[in-house]
Amino acid sequence: ELIDKYWELHGKYLRSPSWRVMLNEVRENFGHKKCDEITSLDISLFCNKIKERASVSTANRYLTLFKMIFNKAIKWGIIDFNPTEKISKGKEPSGRIRYLSVDEIKRLLSACDKRILPIVLMALFTGMRRGEILKLKWSDIDFENNIIQLKETKSGKDRFIPLIPQLKELLLNLKKESHSDNVF
Repeated sequence: ELIDKYWELHGKYLRSPSWRVMLNEVRENFGHKKCDEITSLDISLFCNKIKERASVSTANRYLTLFKMIFNKAIKWGIIDFNPTEKISKGKEPSGRIRYLSVDEIKRLLSACDKRILPIVLMALFTGMRRGEILKLKWSDIDFENNIIQLKETKSGKDRFIPLIPQLKELLLNLKKESHSDNVF
């Protein structure tokens, strides 16, 4: 019931659809218990099982979900104590940074269909995420000041990306042929 209430009042507004999948898995594993019966040990054992099949990062996302649910339950007066308080997140490996080589870029661009080539070029020139590119509107591009403004990003903050001349030319040509508010 707590998971359903959490989803109804808060969860459905989370940006990532993976939260719903995670909530369902938590329901499957803990749905038979009352909120105040779930212990720190139960949650730690669950997160350890996640680490075995996935990664420390994934287990940390589940722990974050538990923390959010139990914190809401405290605010709603359902429970008095959050069993996740004394559970620490696992140490996540540092992210790997990799850039495409010039040869890889040439092969990628030569393999692109002409319909997706502008999208791929946008990604290469800006580092924008797929979702950011596909949600981009013409009103987000300031051709005069050479800036792209990304709204509602993954971090929840606006980002500003410089518009390089090659990309500006590509976008201006696309805009001439466009009959939509969306760039792509």
